[in-house]
Amino acid sequence: MASKYIQADESYRNVLVIGGYAMSKYLNMADKKTVTLFADGAGAVLLQAQETETTGQLVSMLKTKGEYNEWMGIYGGGSKYPVTAERISRHEHQLAFVRKFPKELNAEVWTAMIKEMCLKAKISPDNISHYILTQINVHTIRETMDRLNQAHEKAVEIMHNFGYTGSACIPMAFHTLMESGKINKGDIICFLGSGGGLAFAGTIFRY
Repeated sequence: MASKYIQADESYRNVLVIGGYAMSKYLNMADKKTVTLFADGAGAVLLQAQETETTGQLVSMLKTKGEYNEWMGIYGGGSKYPVTAERISRHEHQLAFVRKFPKELNAEVWTAMIKEMCLKAKISPDNISHYILTQINVHTIRETMDRLNQAHEKAVEIMHNFGYTGSACIPMAFHTLMESGKINKGDIICFLGSGGGLAFAGTIFRY
């Protein structure tokens, strides 16, 4: 979205994109399905307008699957279900998985989005040097790489260090990649995030 602002309006020269996540305060510490997964974190990236054709955003894509909108969330505390002592005693004011998501869902959507973005950018998944995907499940990341016939090492993995940090995990993973010294000028990087809703966002940049 920041790149599109820069491309569409010359008054946007520098855009700071911040991802922050503070889910721990909404967790039921007795619910192993959520408390062992969600964590807190923050990350940021600064985008700057430049007159160049050798670096920058190549393509982007947004996608939603609204049929999963009620499969997880916080259902107590709003106008529909006001907070009461009974709701609090049942932990309805905290995060809950109502239904189990199909385990192949993210891998299927991520793979399809990456292939479509590559097609639009006139590149192949082989041309992508680094994949930075939502750190919700390491097996999903590796399955996506397998579906794309890519080496697992091309995907950044940080979940084992930080847990799932939501909207912060993409810039956190990018920071980890930059700190590793493995990124080179001209590398093509795929960023793809997903979250509750369900909502998906992907973009491919030339660094």
